[in-house]
Amino acid sequence: MRKIIICREDALKTYPLEPVPASLKSRVMNRIQPQSFVPRFTFPWLETAISLMFSTLLTVVVTLLLEIPPAAAVRLQNSVRIFLLQPVSRSIVQAAPTSAILAALCLVLAVRLFQKPFTQRMSSHR
Repeated sequence: MRKIIICREDALKTYPLEPVPASLKSRVMNRIQPQSFVPRFTFPWLETAISLMFSTLLTVVVTLLLEIPPAAAVRLQNSVRIFLLQPVSRSIVQAAPTSAILAALCLVLAVRLFQKPFTQRMSSHR
């Protein structure tokens, strides 16, 4: 086996070289040149909807707090106080934080599910 390897090496060293084809350099350079990947722009609809919802909510709350007349503010406080003190509404008030947490978790899950295919698409192009 060793003799065969030595004979092959000797044959390769003494074998006459053929001239290089003229088109070889251009073909090799075309393969070597970096092919830059420019990702296609995708508009983030989910993030836009979430940011619009929160900005609208914040604007409405600030506008209501700044523009409400003092008499209406007192009536609103009394209405909220009556709502919180009624025995029927206590279960609703206790369930509100739980439902808010569940809604936030669903929102986080939706963002994760929509974000995962996009990151997989981006990693497959590299």
